[in-house]
Amino acid sequence: MPVKLVSYYFNAEWLNPALFGIDSSSTITLSNQFHPVPYNVIRTFYGTANLKIGRNINYNGNNLHLTFYDDREGEFLHRNRILVGYTKHLRLNKLWSASLGAVFGWGNFRQKGNNQVGDAVDGAITANAGFSFYSAKTLLGISVNQLEENEIIPLGTSIVYKRHYNLLVRHRLSINMDTDIRFSGLYKLVDGAISNTLDLMTEVFFRDIVGVGVNYQHQRNMGFLFGVKNITFDRYKFDVQLAYSFPFSNSQINQVTNIEVGLKGYF
Repeated sequence: MPVKLVSYYFNAEWLNPALFGIDSSSTITLSNQFHPVPYNVIRTFYGTANLKIGRNINYNGNNLHLTFYDDREGEFLHRNRILVGYTKHLRLNKLWSASLGAVFGWGNFRQKGNNQVGDAVDGAITANAGFSFYSAKTLLGISVNQLEENEIIPLGTSIVYKRHYNLLVRHRLSINMDTDIRFSGLYKLVDGAISNTLDLMTEVFFRDIVGVGVNYQHQRNMGFLFGVKNITFDRYKFDVQLAYSFPFSNSQINQVTNIEVGLKGYF
């Protein structure tokens, strides 16, 4: 499961479906990642749509959702996934709630051929599940991506979807009436991986409207974010995020500069 900077913080439901509906709203989230020349042919697009179904006085709620992912490396590689799922939220007491969520769908892989061999397409079932425990200021989420470690073989090359385990922690610290600091941490463990991912993020928000942040991904990238929240249009609200990340170490992992834009609407 690819993890991009804006997608991780702005569209984290991809990692943990238990986070759908955590803001008690129906939402649509879009994020697009691209690269400067010479990697500008590589683009990644994420989209999620969540429908809140009822929410009673005890804050118990149900959510149905659709997620879509599309990744292109020029004309040669094209990967996409589409999943549907369900999330249930339960109010535990006055401060804390919990949620369980799961998604299920199909992942497709297309590889362009040549004059001797035509294009190849293969796909496999994909599924994610997660749990979260949260309050107004703190969140702990645990999730598993790629529950089925399926194998696909486009053009005779074996590709195995490895299982991912994610631990996500968030906390908001209020400095004064107008300012708060938001800390996030993600640790991703991949079956059989040589190295796993540690991602740390700090954002400062002013009046819950304008935010700036810095991100560190261990042995990979550094990144900076700028966001504007609660943009009101008629009776709807929108959030916008812009991120820029660049290689930070001598590691050969993810040595590409990334630019990402995210948009989230509340309905």
